[in-house]
Amino acid sequence: MWMAASQKEAHAPRDNDFYLDSACSTHVTNRRDLFISYHELEKGKRPVEEFEGSIRHAQGYGHIKLKVSVPNKDGYINVTIRGVLYIPDGVNLISQGIFMENGLRIVAVNGYGMNIYSNRTLVTRALQIGRMFPFDIKWDTPAGEDLNLSLISAFKLSSQPSGGASKSGLWHRRLGHFGIESLRSLSSHVDGVPDSLKGSCERTACVKGKHSRRPSKPVTDRAKAVLELIHSDFCGRFRTPSFGGGRYMLLFIDDATRFTKVYILKYKSEAFTRFKEFKAAAEKQMGYCIKRFRIDGGGEYTSNEFAKCLRGEGIIKKQRRHTLLSQMALWSVHIER
Repeated sequence: MWMAASQKEAHAPRDNDFYLDSACSTHVTNRRDLFISYHELEKGKRPVEEFEGSIRHAQGYGHIKLKVSVPNKDGYINVTIRGVLYIPDGVNLISQGIFMENGLRIVAVNGYGMNIYSNRTLVTRALQIGRMFPFDIKWDTPAGEDLNLSLISAFKLSSQPSGGASKSGLWHRRLGHFGIESLRSLSSHVDGVPDSLKGSCERTACVKGKHSRRPSKPVTDRAKAVLELIHSDFCGRFRTPSFGGGRYMLLFIDDATRFTKVYILKYKSEAFTRFKEFKAAAEKQMGYCIKRFRIDGGGEYTSNEFAKCLRGEGIIKKQRRHTLLSQMALWSVHIER
């Protein structure tokens, strides 16, 4: 894609001007003398589509060096731009998309232009003149400090240098912080993905997000007999009441058989009464006695009356951490209502 400029623009494109263009998919220049390295292309090998749909062909590609102004400082700096197409009758365009793909940050400042940052350092600026953004370039013999931004072109040619770790980071971010090992396997399945990706992501959130949870320790305290161990937990208060007005749920689970009994309660104070009902019914129907009663330390079973009942029945009370949801996955609970 090429920049579209209206004839009514106050600033018409000139042969020596380089413009930052958001619609351009590759760097283009008509200045053969700016190339510090150059490779000829076979005729018709590299077509370029203009904004109105016409096709032109690049004669070569390579690296160019421009001497651009440094914002807020007196002076210029030499910038090497890689992967630039040479089209003799074209316009000098710098692709904003390629800048951003290679880690540069571009910030629009109304009335001034487009500030270009590299690693939080303001490198240069494309000045705003009307609706166009030309770079402030000094056309004389390049001298002074060099800044090689290593801006790789979007098109792929065999003689271009590989990106290595920088390409790995780019593809890693493009695919939502995809794992590097998984990226390497993509090259054999997806066209355009380099096969020499390496490196790793140092972002804390990325590293933590790929951590897996350690498997739970095997359950060793498993009951062998019916009613040998009963688990109980209390849920609520629920915002929406049941048809009977209940806002709490009380569960009793037999560790050996996974038998589960659920009571819907209106008040938390009903817990002790429901426990006595469950104990009487379970022991009568199953022919066994409750030996151990495991809870999570909630306030529903801390009354003196409940403690006295357990002592009188010879039931041992055990207390666990509040991890019922993780335990339920191990119990394979089927709730009977």
